[in-house]
Amino acid sequence: MKHERYLKTDALVMGSIRLREADRIVTFYTKERGRLSAVAKGVRRTRSRIGGRLEPFSLVHVMLYSGSGSLYTVTGVETIRSFQGMRESLLRMEEGGRLFESLRRLFPEEEESPSSFNLLVRGVGRLSTAEDRPTAAKVVLSTRLKLLMALGYLPELDSCVQCGSDQLLCGFRPSMGGMVCPDCFAEEHYDCFSISANGLTALRDLLESPISDVDRLPLDAAAAAEVERAILRTLAHHGH
Repeated sequence: MKHERYLKTDALVMGSIRLREADRIVTFYTKERGRLSAVAKGVRRTRSRIGGRLEPFSLVHVMLYSGSGSLYTVTGVETIRSFQGMRESLLRMEEGGRLFESLRRLFPEEEESPSSFNLLVRGVGRLSTAEDRPTAAKVVLSTRLKLLMALGYLPELDSCVQCGSDQLLCGFRPSMGGMVCPDCFAEEHYDCFSISANGLTALRDLLESPISDVDRLPLDAAAAAEVERAILRTLAHHGH
């Protein structure tokens, strides 16, 4: 798709790597064009006016130029929300890293998805105030599940994806898109695994509850692990 040379868009800063002596390559998730990378020139110099505005997890309004190369060039940055709380806590940084890793696996570069951008902003905003690991983990689980839903990968959780039965759902098959009953449970199949009643309830609750309210959900470690497994297996099947 042909783009205009100049782009102004809201974006989340996903991270950056060093480039030469004073530059960085910054990865953004933008509202207008999804995930993309851009060179921020001179930002490692102490007098740089924009270097401090490109901290990971910041929500910014960024101005980009698309030249002849594969990377954009950052020409201006304005902070919308710094989400400083993200960088004040190791556990928030770690959970945020899990969220962005799912983003990299689900979205190829420059695939526009405004709904996913809005989800991410809400997720990072709530994560930046999470007071403990369980709350942070629930925020990230919920956001990742909702990203799958935004992409059309919403799992079928109310009936067996193979026969349609709504009784005794006990397994999850990412390749078929959801839960299966005991009669259709293929134990020998590599992507079919058991999910308990608590795990199924957790999947439903995390999908249905607003991200802002997930800290109120009862979610024990075993159920959280089952949700995490369902997400990882779905990413493995659908991710890039």
